Amino acid sequence: MMKKTCMLLLASVLGGVGVALPYELQAKTGPDFAVAGRYLAVGDCLHEREQEGVSSAKSDFPEWIRDMTADSRTVTVDADFSGILSAKDDPFIGFIGSDYQKLKIDFIKVQRKGSNQYDVTGTSTVRQNLSHFHGTIQILDNREFIHPMYGVDDTMEGKFKRRGCSVGKYRFEENRNEAGSGVFSGYLLFFWYQTPQDTIVYDDIFADADGYCNNQYAGTWQSYTTKQSKKCAWGQYRIPESGDLDVGAAEFSVNPKYLHHGWDERERTETEILRDFMRKNGYKEPSYQEFRNKCLFLFGVSLNESPEDYARSILPHVEYSLNEPARLMFTNAEGLFYQPEVSGAPTEAAARRMLATKENGLGDQLVAYNKLLFNDDDAALAYFGNHPDEAIEVVYNLDYEGKPALTKKAIAFAHQTDVYTGFTEDILFYHNKSRGFRKNFIADIYQYCCTDKKKTEDFEYLIYSYIGAYKQLDYKPEVKDECLVYLISCLMDYDRKHDEEVFDLRYAKSYQFVSNVLTSNPDIAKRLKAKNYYNNKQLEELMNIVAASHEDEADTYDANMVWYHIVDPDGYCNLREKGSPSAKIIKRIASDSPVDVINSKGDWWKVKTSDGTTGYVHKSRIKKY
Repeated sequence: MMKKTCMLLLASVLGGVGVALPYELQAKTGPDFAVAGRYLAVGDCLHEREQEGVSSAKSDFPEWIRDMTADSRTVTVDADFSGILSAKDDPFIGFIGSDYQKLKIDFIKVQRKGSNQYDVTGTSTVRQNLSHFHGTIQILDNREFIHPMYGVDDTMEGKFKRRGCSVGKYRFEENRNEAGSGVFSGYLLFFWYQTPQDTIVYDDIFADADGYCNNQYAGTWQSYTTKQSKKCAWGQYRIPESGDLDVGAAEFSVNPKYLHHGWDERERTETEILRDFMRKNGYKEPSYQEFRNKCLFLFGVSLNESPEDYARSILPHVEYSLNEPARLMFTNAEGLFYQPEVSGAPTEAAARRMLATKENGLGDQLVAYNKLLFNDDDAALAYFGNHPDEAIEVVYNLDYEGKPALTKKAIAFAHQTDVYTGFTEDILFYHNKSRGFRKNFIADIYQYCCTDKKKTEDFEYLIYSYIGAYKQLDYKPEVKDECLVYLISCLMDYDRKHDEEVFDLRYAKSYQFVSNVLTSNPDIAKRLKAKNYYNNKQLEELMNIVAASHEDEADTYDANMVWYHIVDPDGYCNLREKGSPSAKIIKRIASDSPVDVINSKGDWWKVKTSDGTTGYVHKSRIKKY
């Protein structure tokens, strides 16, 4: 009577009466509810199990297996379990690592090779990084449950001879030639029952009940290259040893704090949509190592050893992101499934339409950027020729210098913008700091600018902006100084080629710039002297002349004359058509440039620059020598 009472209690819980318990209180006994173990272990039910001599699994088995086989005893079973091990009733769900990254395991083939050994081939996937594995499963112990349950309302009573489980060990070796590969090893547990015809079949008697599970695997994965080990586990319906990952009562449900570790199916779907679209449009997907190398070279970004992140940020002022599994840059601030104009959640079909629709331009942009940056494909040049802002972006902000024709076009486009005062660091230095400053690119800008007086202002804006930002830039002093020396050498070259403009040394562009440098950053002179001015004799002479003029300029100039120059922390100030902050800007005057004051009434003074241009400058930016 006591046994029947215990069975009724369990049947009521398992029979779907609306009881949903937290997972930490769930199954400890067999493939049924874990709560079954808890209920059995109460009062007379526990006494009855003890009286019937229930044996425990081997002490060297993991605790989770001993717990789930507590109501069982070892038996002899001669059966081919390959059908159970390879059952596709429900796909495996799994995790790897202490952060519970999603792990997908798929058995391609399971074949019996001996009485207790099985040959297994399959694949593992983490963040779209797929590896092929081959290995073995060794059955260690076959067990029969002492108090088998017969399903909801005892519908299976009389339909099986016994219910049981088997414990084994597994070792699956991934292909060493594939990225991020290693070895899976650990223990497994699966459940079966024997039919009246003596056939051993997959135990799905309580498949619709809360807490049901089968084909449970838990152990570790060890990397071939780093020898680092990570815990991992997988199973059907539930995952053993899953900690706080599973917060489901009725069925497996991921703790929200781990969703971004690969459990968001939308990320994977979006990645597959992107890869499919890019391949159809001629993108040659690089190997993951090639992709990592290019991202480090261009952006200074170190990607994960194996592809994990779906949206790795690039630069603070660039909204694009790197999709490691797809090996591409995603050129949209929001994902394909972000469609607020669509009623309800966007479908996969809607996401594909968004990418393929010509009107929004997203697909064309995505293909062009990636073909250029990661394929060096000339076919992308036409797109950037028709999109000036984006030509500027890839060359000026993303450090791409692989196509000279594109670089020249971007420089010409940039002349119509304020890029030289807004992106000084991007223009002068590589994001990968080990590459130093962008000497060749600076040379291209200079060659374009020095051909025309108006264009020359672009180069002056750039170098004076550099001085304004010099102290804040996070680069080694020698790298910043090497860049500075090169900029000065460009200005000296300009002065030589335009000596007709230099009727007084003070009006030489190189002189004005060096004077500004020594005024705002006096320590630079000592460092350059220690480096022998980087073997630039002309620079040494110029700096000595400027330094000397700073020391005795009071004696050099007529005592009755008042000399003025521009002083602005931004490296330049605006010369305006009228004395108003909203008046048209005529040009920009580099800081430390001499000016003649024509009228000093009010807050806006009328001045004349070295080239004879007149206009108005706020008096706060004009200082006496």
